[in-house]
Amino acid sequence: MKSFIKIGAWGFVLGLASSANAQTVRVVPPAPPAPPAPPSYQVMPVPAPAAVPLAPPRHFTAAEHDVGVDIARMLNTREDTARAVDGQFLTAMRAEMAKDDAYVQLEARYPGISEAVLAATARELHRLIDTRLPSLWDRLGTAYAETFDAAELARLKGLYSGPAGQALIKGLYERTDFGKMAAKGYEHPDAAISADDIREVLGPGAGAAAVAGLPPEMRRELMDISVSPIGLKLHRLGPRLTQIAADWGNELQKQEQQQVRDVVLQAAIDYMAKADAARRAPGPRK
Repeated sequence: MKSFIKIGAWGFVLGLASSANAQTVRVVPPAPPAPPAPPSYQVMPVPAPAAVPLAPPRHFTAAEHDVGVDIARMLNTREDTARAVDGQFLTAMRAEMAKDDAYVQLEARYPGISEAVLAATARELHRLIDTRLPSLWDRLGTAYAETFDAAELARLKGLYSGPAGQALIKGLYERTDFGKMAAKGYEHPDAAISADDIREVLGPGAGAAAVAGLPPEMRRELMDISVSPIGLKLHRLGPRLTQIAADWGNELQKQEQQQVRDVVLQAAIDYMAKADAARRAPGPRK
């Protein structure tokens, strides 16, 4: 039963999958290379300097909060979160289960039970995506609205909804490594998710790689906003957004993990009962 608990407890994978882009990235020029190397740009999550704290939260209107939520939604869509769950997460869990003696023995006696368990887990995670992701958008939206004024929010929304922003978001998700964290979660199912865990799945290399293939005009657009006051605010805001995502993931785990465990365990019990009944059923008469 311990193995079912392991996989069932990983409902908080959503805290990673849905927050990969919550840690806002900032485009900064790297150190000048030795000539004649061409210039390049990097996108990286950078912690705010301790000596330059964020300004006190500003009062914001409901309309400004709505724009902040729109930005959070674009950076952490249902579709991207679901793809992360269905792709890297399930692939990593499949690999971990293949190394787990309990699942190996179960699979020998009940062929196909591992996939039945994974399917039940995926259904639960999709349920959580549909029901709980809006609360993350709301919290991130508040952070954006407390940091940026109406004009700045409009510019950010325009960036992320435009071709350059969409290409950046797509590139970051494609280069985010959820598999390693899924394996970690399998071995330590009750461990809390930390801001460092989120930063680990999207390191500096992912941002640099995401930007490297963009057309020059898109790189210029990202650079323009990076060197503006908005870019400095994004630079400072990143750690707060990452912590919001970590806190949300931990709350999700605490509130939902028992139900996920129960559903996964019941799926295994049902699968075994059906297989046993099929074995007991009389064969066709000759």
